[in-house]
Amino acid sequence: MRFWKLFFLLTFLSACGSGKKLHTEIYRGKPILVGIAKVSDLQKPPYGEWFNANYKNYFPSHDAVDYLKKHLPGKTVEIYMGTWCPDSRANVPEVIKVLDLAGFDRKNLVIHTLPRRFRNDPQTKGKKIVRVPTVIVYDKGKELGRIVEYPYENYETDLMHILQGNYKHEKQE
Repeated sequence: MRFWKLFFLLTFLSACGSGKKLHTEIYRGKPILVGIAKVSDLQKPPYGEWFNANYKNYFPSHDAVDYLKKHLPGKTVEIYMGTWCPDSRANVPEVIKVLDLAGFDRKNLVIHTLPRRFRNDPQTKGKKIVRVPTVIVYDKGKELGRIVEYPYENYETDLMHILQGNYKHEKQE
């Protein structure tokens, strides 16, 4: 009897965590990523076509990037995105480029790639994700601010305002 209880417990726990393991699903006949991704996952086909082009063609403000270089260390950034979402495909490469130019340590970056119907996805539980992409900045586990769907000015300036403590997005709950 004990064996079966342990077996069911382990099966349940692995099912609960399966929402975070990166895998591919099909949406409208095309592959989408679902789970915790790395930047390198987005740089590979078929996602690399849009990711690499949008990354290459974005030129952030040097002043804001310089500010981020000084104030981003020690912070954590989470990105919630859909590889199926036009806003995510356009904007996430820009955020990544800003973070890269600011020297942000990718160990402190978590990219959640979401399924099309993400409201009940385990990755979004308790995070109040209403639109994608959503970029959340944390300091020691406390949320400093979030950019929902699009920045007001641009990602580097909006991130700077978050770090300065004077930013709230209109789509933030």
